[in-house]
Amino acid sequence: MKRIIIISLFILLVINIYNNSLATPAISFKASLFYPSAQDSFNPVYGSTIFSLGFGGLYLTSSEKLSFDLFLELLMRTGNRVILQGNDFKKTNDEVKLMIIPLTATAKYRFRVGEPVVPFIGGGIGLYYYKEDSPDLDIPATSKTSFGLHISGGIELFADRVFTLTLEGRYSYIPNLIGEEGTSAYYDQKDGGGFTLSVVGTYYLE
Repeated sequence: MKRIIIISLFILLVINIYNNSLATPAISFKASLFYPSAQDSFNPVYGSTIFSLGFGGLYLTSSEKLSFDLFLELLMRTGNRVILQGNDFKKTNDEVKLMIIPLTATAKYRFRVGEPVVPFIGGGIGLYYYKEDSPDLDIPATSKTSFGLHISGGIELFADRVFTLTLEGRYSYIPNLIGEEGTSAYYDQKDGGGFTLSVVGTYYLE
């Protein structure tokens, strides 16, 4: 029920922005470094951080303080399967590939609009697709889809120009994305979210 309410609110926000004659469309490209909350689960197999790329669209309301963006991202990382020996996991020579595809919607409130540097805060929802595959082994791939929530904050540089550079920190919570098998099941970690540091380039079309 909570998910339905949150999604409905975002749909209403999109409709409001779309119907606003002064809304400004834009396209954005994002490069991110993801630090998972479930370090005990990810670190033995993939390491502590994961790099990702993404693209999206941005629409500003007439006040330019409230904005909405939609992003599609791709996180990919190759690691090695592990086996439990005593109380520790040991790497094997079997390759495993991780892919996470987040589709996120974020509402942002911008401060000090009209100046070259504009701070902002935001929050939103996301749909996350998770897949692990071992191409060298005759075992089926593991995949799952889950909803998540996130909060964010940062600054926009050159905010008064056609091209804007954004530095953003984001924390995401994605319950039940992991935890069904492997290291995440062993450590009973189910949150597939974490902290993300991103650099975003945005080009305004009007």
